[in-house]
Amino acid sequence: MGWFPFQVYSTTFVGEVLKRYDISRQHEIGESEDKVGDITRVGSMALVLFSCVSLISSVALPWVVESPPSDELHKKPVPPRGVLATFLKRIEPYKPDLSSVWVWGHISFAFLMFLTLFAASVSFATFLVAMSGV
Repeated sequence: MGWFPFQVYSTTFVGEVLKRYDISRQHEIGESEDKVGDITRVGSMALVLFSCVSLISSVALPWVVESPPSDELHKKPVPPRGVLATFLKRIEPYKPDLSSVWVWGHISFAFLMFLTLFAASVSFATFLVAMSGV
């Protein structure tokens, strides 16, 4: 429920940055007959990048975050082999626990939302929306 406003209004946010602040990109929509559609497409691209970053994060983070103790009972031992197994064995002592990653995720999201006050270009606004996917 908490992500619904973000996902609905992030397109509007990026579009408003384009319309109001990004003078260098306003020429793209200046002569268009469908200005609202063009602005919406720019905002939707930010959501596509958000989805890609979110997909990559949801696949990669479980490999580099320490599992909770209750999860250890359900793990099946897998014989280590290959480059991935070697990499995972090397980072084992440095893996953060799940609660630390959760707290740092909230801190980084709060920081990204604070930076929206300074978004004056579409690329920066798109970067903020996309990085919120982590």
